[in-house]
Amino acid sequence: MVAFCIQIAYDNRMNYLSVNKLSVEPIYRQLYTSFKSAILSGELPNLTELPREEAVCSLIGISRVIVRRAYQMLIDEGLVIRERGKSPVVYRRPHITIPTAQLYRVDAYIAHQYPLSRRIVVSEHLNAIDGFKIVGDHYHIVIVGLADRIPVYRQDAYLPIAKYPKFHRHDLSAQSILDLIRGIYGYRITQSKNYTMQRSLSKLDAKLFNLEAQTPMMRTESTFFDELGEVLAVVETLYPGPFFDFTMQVGL
Repeated sequence: MVAFCIQIAYDNRMNYLSVNKLSVEPIYRQLYTSFKSAILSGELPNLTELPREEAVCSLIGISRVIVRRAYQMLIDEGLVIRERGKSPVVYRRPHITIPTAQLYRVDAYIAHQYPLSRRIVVSEHLNAIDGFKIVGDHYHIVIVGLADRIPVYRQDAYLPIAKYPKFHRHDLSAQSILDLIRGIYGYRITQSKNYTMQRSLSKLDAKLFNLEAQTPMMRTESTFFDELGEVLAVVETLYPGPFFDFTMQVGL
């Protein structure tokens, strides 16, 4: 008997799928394996929408229950996420290990393992009445750091306007706060005050990171000063636990 194998091809968008209807392996597992292989190989990169269930059903001649079961296996394994009424989306969560003493270099640690990008989501002017992080007129910039297109940290930066007269928000889409302070403006940081605390993600942050509310996370706040004791910046960063492992460096 000649095995009957269907090599899926759908407008060149589903040619990574392969189903053998005479195989003893269930079709839903064959679909799961095909999708998983394409995701792990990068053929289906992060944030790629998988085909709609009815498209796969029509092409192969199977029921939606079979496709839905394959998709659920991918969801359970943490390879895709799905919103009600929409097709699943590839969502491989990055995982970064970083020493706590090196948090100021978090972007370098991310970039060593994943494609790194930054997105400015808020850019505004505040004054002493509006804000409390810095007295006087200042910028408030909210930056989301992305590893392989997935949001992994949120950063609120407060910068005194008097210290950054030619500041442009896009300066921070290409470099870190410290690079901005030291590189573009040439300030020398002579002191920093830092504190760290653990807490749970708010509902708003949980939505940003596609995590459950109350997920553990670490919050850090750093205030940087120049040689005159004047504030150069206050930076608050949220690190969701599922994305980061923090290690301690202990000297002998």
